Amino acid sequence: MENVPTSPQEWHAYAKKYGVKSMPIHDIVKLNSASKIKVPQFLALRDIWNMKRSDKVDVDKTYGIKYRAEDLKDLPWNKHWTRYVQEPVTTEEAKLLPLVKDEQIVNTAIILLLRGICLRMPGLEAARWSIERKAFHFGQHKLPKKKSLYEARTEGHFSLIDQDYSRSLAILEVKAQVRDDAEPWMQESAQMAAWIYDEPSKESDSVSR
Repeated sequence: MENVPTSPQEWHAYAKKYGVKSMPIHDIVKLNSASKIKVPQFLALRDIWNMKRSDKVDVDKTYGIKYRAEDLKDLPWNKHWTRYVQEPVTTEEAKLLPLVKDEQIVNTAIILLLRGICLRMPGLEAARWSIERKAFHFGQHKLPKKKSLYEARTEGHFSLIDQDYSRSLAILEVKAQVRDDAEPWMQESAQMAAWIYDEPSKESDSVSR
């Protein structure tokens, strides 16, 4: 599969090519965990990617996230800030960033960064980013001895810490290389499907996954 489907038409074309157009995911003979997912299993999830540039998303209108002027005023003073938060924009720049030997280094760094950001956000006093590799399970297997069709583990998650049950509000997947090289889309799709299945949305949720 050259690219993830971004429209129903593309999904139908890929599903026909791989023979899963009318096949339920339960009928796929071998189902892997999210980290080892194959194309037929991914297509059976019937997932379509709606690609958007981050600068084209109105986070206030869409997600209710408001920027505070006091959080942004100091950023221009740091000449390294823009380079730090952006991925390499050219192949030449990407070559300057070798693969990290241990992916856990990347996991820890991004969790600490997200925790630092949330410390400045009002209303998040009872929420925290955790490095826990939380597991989600998708579907009910036909065999009683198997808990689910497949398991999906995340690199971390965001949850409320004042509740006995830590329902995830966001999940995290990290790769120790540039995103376009890692191509994590199928794995992320499997994680999202398992997360939604294991922890379905509530009527009180203001944002839908």
